[in-house]
Amino acid sequence: MTTFVAVGVLMFIAVIHSILGEREILTPLFAAEWETPTPRFAMEKILRFAWHLTSIAWVALGAAALGVGVLDAFAACALLSAGIIFFTLRGHLAWPLFLLSGGAALLAAGHLPPKVVSVVMQCAALVCFVTASVHVYWAAGGSWGVEDALPQRREETGESKAIAHPTALATMLVASALAFLGALLVWTAWTPVAKWQTWMLGAGAIVLGLRSMGDGKYVGLTKTIRDTRFARLDDELYTPLIVLLTFGCIGALVI
Repeated sequence: MTTFVAVGVLMFIAVIHSILGEREILTPLFAAEWETPTPRFAMEKILRFAWHLTSIAWVALGAAALGVGVLDAFAACALLSAGIIFFTLRGHLAWPLFLLSGGAALLAAGHLPPKVVSVVMQCAALVCFVTASVHVYWAAGGSWGVEDALPQRREETGESKAIAHPTALATMLVASALAFLGALLVWTAWTPVAKWQTWMLGAGAIVLGLRSMGDGKYVGLTKTIRDTRFARLDDELYTPLIVLLTFGCIGALVI
C-alpha cells in the first residue's frame, strides 16, 4: 500500500510540475522581453522540453517502483525524451544520445526485436545507395542540390558561400565509401559477421558518429554557424540521416 502512495504522490508531482510550469513559469517567461546569446526560438524550446523531461523521468521512476522492469522504464524514458527533442529541436545534441541510451537499455533487457535492428540496417543501406548515386551525379558534373550540400559561411553581404568545393575524385571516393557501406550492411544482414566486417563496421560507426557530433563550427549537432541554408538542412535532414547510418553500423555489430 505504501508503494502505491509513494508512486501516486510522485505521479501527482509530475503532472503538477508540467501544468504549473507551463502556466506560471514558461508562458510568462516567453511573453517577457529577455536576451539570450543563442536564437530565442531555440532557447524557448530547450527550456520547455527540459522542464517536461523532468516530469517524464519521474513517471518512469514511478513505473519502475510499481514493478515495471527498471531497464524497460529507463528505455521508455530515454526513447520518449529522444522523440520529444527530435520533433521540437532536431539540431540539439541530446536526441541521438537519448536514442542510443534507450536502444541499449532495450537490448540489455532483451526486448529489442532483431527485426527492428534489421529494419534500421536496411533503411541505412538504402540511404547509402541513394546518397552514393547522388554523389556520382555530382562527380559527373551535375549541379542540382550541390551548393546546399556543402558547408557554408555567412558573408558580410549576408549571402551564404560554401567554404570549399570538393573535386570530382573526392566526390567519387565518398560515393564509393557510401556504396561499400551499403553493401556491407546488406551482406551483414544475411551472413554471419566476419572479423574484418566487425572492424569495418566499427570504423564506420566511429567516423559517422563523429560527423554527427560535428566540428563545432560548420557541420553536425555541435555547429555554431546555424544561419545558412546548409546549416538548416544539416539539422533537418543531413545529420539525422548520418545518425541513421551510425545506428545501422551499430545494429550490424549487435544483431
